[in-house]
Formats: sequence, structure tokens, C-alpha cells
Amino acid sequence: MTTPFSYAVNFQIRHPTAHADELAVGLPWKAQVSWTVGDESTTPNGVRTGGVRSQSYCTFRVEDGDDGQLAACLSRTADGLAVHHEHFAELRRTGGALSFYVFWYPGGDTGEVFTAELMAKMASLGIDFGLNVYDDRTDEN
Repeated sequence: MTTPFSYAVNFQIRHPTAHADELAVGLPWKAQVSWTVGDESTTPNGVRTGGVRSQSYCTFRVEDGDDGQLAACLSRTADGLAVHHEHFAELRRTGGALSFYVFWYPGGDTGEVFTAELMAKMASLGIDFGLNVYDDRTDEN
């Protein structure tokens, strides 16, 4: 039997030449983190690292959930982003990458089915899928 799991979904955009503001045009979220190619590199705390950014980047928090309904969240979000398909196609055509980046917190025996329909919907928008699973089990050895 599966138990509900928690998750957090981010939408990320990377591009080799476009300004970060251009990446986010019309999206329904405010960027959590963003920078533009050529900006000075810094740590998340603002400490200079001595380099420059090699690409532009934006990440947006889409949704947090603890209901085990990740596939439904991704489907709803992809449906809402469909109006941006031309913008996304242009970003990809010019070297950009788009992705849903998911943080998955299992909390036990969990699972989820990402249907062919969902994957096709994401693919039609050029959105990749990244998954970071946080295993909270303790080592009993």
C-alpha cells in the first residue's frame, strides 16, 4: 500500500543569451532566483565567487503538496503553461532549456504513475523532467 508523499515543484528556465527578464515574460509566478548571462557570480548569500554567469537562469516555485498528487499537479501546471508554447519553442530553438524540477519526500512506501499523456503534454511544451528524491530512512546497519 502506498502512502501520500510530499513534493515541491519548481519550473526552471536556462538560456545562453537571453536576459532573465525575457525568460519569465507572462509566467504566473515570481522568480525565486534569477540571473542573466554575464552577471557576476555570487553564492546564495551574495558573496562574490570571482566569475561571471555563463547562462541566464530563472526558477519559480510552482506548488508544494503533501497529498501524493504530483502527477495531477504537473498536469494542471502544463495545462496552464500551454498558452506559452510559442515562447517556449523560441527559447528552445535558440538554445534554452525548460524543466519541471521536483523535490520528492517519500515518507514511506510511495509511488506515482506519470502517464504517457502527461509526458506527451510536457514534451509538446519542451519541458524536461528532473527529480530529486530525499530518502528519509535511517541506516539500521
